[in-house]
Amino acid sequence: MASSVGATSEFDWNDVKLRVSALEDFLVGLAVRRAIGGEDELVVRDLLPYIDFPGDTAGATDGFVNEVWRKDYTAAATWTANTDNKFIYQTLPINKTIGFYAAKRLQAAGPVSYLKFQLGPAKVKDIWQVEDIDNQPQHMILANAPVYYDRKEKCYIYAYPKTLAVENLKLLGRTCEPIGENIMAGAK
Repeated sequence: MASSVGATSEFDWNDVKLRVSALEDFLVGLAVRRAIGGEDELVVRDLLPYIDFPGDTAGATDGFVNEVWRKDYTAAATWTANTDNKFIYQTLPINKTIGFYAAKRLQAAGPVSYLKFQLGPAKVKDIWQVEDIDNQPQHMILANAPVYYDRKEKCYIYAYPKTLAVENLKLLGRTCEPIGENIMAGAK
């Protein structure tokens, strides 16, 4: 049987809790195996756009310039409609593992049709069709399987905007890092 990729808009909140818990356990295990720290030296927290994916100050084409999940796809010199555009374009630091489990639109509708998760420039890990978000009461889709990135991996996420407009698309996920890096206590 083929592995399940993509995302769905059909889920219940118990399923979300189970997937988040499994993702946290996986990220901690990965961090321990990579000698980032022992289980009692690690913390798992929510992803934060600027702390985890800091962007350049000239338009945030590779990440974010503040702690707001917002991309302004209206600057024609930077972005192009109907093609892949950078959403996150980062190499993870040596002391973090991260995983994504859902996407939530923070506005009534948005221009992005899909998100493409890549490992570097060539290997596609997953593609999430996000247009269904607009038709869901919670404006959210859940990954069929979480997408994770190991330390020092190239986390390239592309968005495909159908039109040039502002997108408020929050990626839900978890970060595992040493205690004290950003917070002192957490989920694990």
